[in-house]
Amino acid sequence: DIVISLVTYDAREIGSIRLALEQLGNYINASKLQIINKKLQQTVRIDPLTQLYNRAYLEELAKLIMAQSTRTMIPYGILMIDMDQFHLINHSYGTSIGDEVIKAMAHNIHEHIRQGDILIRYGGDTFAVVLYDYDAGEVEAVAEAIRLSFKKKIRVNTYAILKTISIGISLFPTQTHDMIEGIEYAKRALLEVKHQGGNAALVYDPKAMPI
Repeated sequence: DIVISLVTYDAREIGSIRLALEQLGNYINASKLQIINKKLQQTVRIDPLTQLYNRAYLEELAKLIMAQSTRTMIPYGILMIDMDQFHLINHSYGTSIGDEVIKAMAHNIHEHIRQGDILIRYGGDTFAVVLYDYDAGEVEAVAEAIRLSFKKKIRVNTYAILKTISIGISLFPTQTHDMIEGIEYAKRALLEVKHQGGNAALVYDPKAMPI
């Protein structure tokens, strides 16, 4: 709440003060709406379970990166990461344990990326990572480090859960100048990993992985 006090010793100014207060009140109410709207915009871009950015934010980020890419020419890596047979966790332990595994998964991935990189919960047990200023070899090395990190069991309450992950990789702007398309490339590479049995990281290959 905002409290404003105006004092006058001239009765002739009361009308002007009332008008000013009314105008000020309208301005404050409009500002409150803008603040609430900003908070709502932030809320719809945050995943409530992991407190990471969500898919809607990734789509906005992609547009921003594309707008800057012709000027900066900074190389990015895009990772799409999915846990193999995650549904078995929910089936065996329940959805509450499944949620804890998703949070542990997010933490594990975050441990293997740099501060300037962005981790996003894309949906379900699928995460996207935008790697900032990496060449192709560095992108593959990060993906492999993340994959190998899941050799350790995830501990949730009294359970020790061992699960592998699959990772699809694409390179922007090396493979495409459209980052939205780059995300689709990484998703297609992820699908290929799944078809091959999972527990691997693959870079998108347009010849072997037609969309």
